[in-house]
Amino acid sequence: MLKKTEDTMTTSQRVINSYGAAVYSKERELQKRAQECVKQYNKLQELKQIKNPHEALAAWKSYVTNIQSVHKNCIESVDWDRIQRSRKPREPRKTRTHEFEAQFQLQNYTPSVLDKFSRSIQKKINRLKRNIDLAKIKDREENDLRYGRFLDDLRNWEVLQDIANGIQKNKTVSYNNALQYFKPFDIIQEYGDDIIYSFSENALEIELHVCTEKIIPKYELIQSESGKVYKRMLTTSKMQELYQNHVYSSSLKIAREVFAYLPLKQVIVNTINTNNSILSSTKAQTDFSVSFDSKTIGKLNTDEIETTDDMFHFVDSMQENSSPAFNVALSA
Repeated sequence: MLKKTEDTMTTSQRVINSYGAAVYSKERELQKRAQECVKQYNKLQELKQIKNPHEALAAWKSYVTNIQSVHKNCIESVDWDRIQRSRKPREPRKTRTHEFEAQFQLQNYTPSVLDKFSRSIQKKINRLKRNIDLAKIKDREENDLRYGRFLDDLRNWEVLQDIANGIQKNKTVSYNNALQYFKPFDIIQEYGDDIIYSFSENALEIELHVCTEKIIPKYELIQSESGKVYKRMLTTSKMQELYQNHVYSSSLKIAREVFAYLPLKQVIVNTINTNNSILSSTKAQTDFSVSFDSKTIGKLNTDEIETTDDMFHFVDSMQENSSPAFNVALSA
């Protein structure tokens, strides 16, 4: 099994071609939104007294909405042929722009009447000469910076070329490298979930570890007619509903992302509740397993899926487990 970790593959923040950069940038933008959402929710958790009702309500609603709509705003299918055709970065030429400008200033220096009167001509000439030396240093620094960026671009180009070539040949190691490079599961992990996956022929099997204690709120914020905001404990059934929707949404997100990056036919998601206090159990257990196929997912407008009820239209088969929180599981 392959556990997703940050140090598996170190990638530069700069991705080498505009298409690859757009894909990479989209993933990071979505991750940043998730980070901010969780950050605001965590701040709310730490508050002993709510001072700004509007901000508190907005933070709580945003968090609850987001954990149930992780599957939205996924990227489109990645065009690996386009990445494969991308040009190899060119080594930048060294420039002497600042040096030439400084030399021009020296060559065109004409002493003023004041310079002649104050006998400061030589001082100004010496200063202009020193400016040339400083300009050379500045040119060297800028040339080094451009060359460093070129090396980053070249390394990223080589990595993406290797991944693209491997994907064309259906190499499992390249599938894994693609997921490690673009990190499509980082958004889910921002909410506190963990992911472990393994490849088999034309399929990817994933364990989605969900820590309910960390992710699912135990309370809701209510605003009275007077404008005061207070906390009210959620019922067990409401927490179960949030948990179920979060798991469905995360599973769908995983499937969409995998099929966008990899030419696989099947994605199997096994959800494991690592802290099952919501269901009055202390043991980690598999709540449900769901199998997605690429053709069915490709036909769905998953951005329009809002609730569990909407997902029931796509139920085909399921694997029931001991958890009372799930009576059906999404399968395509």
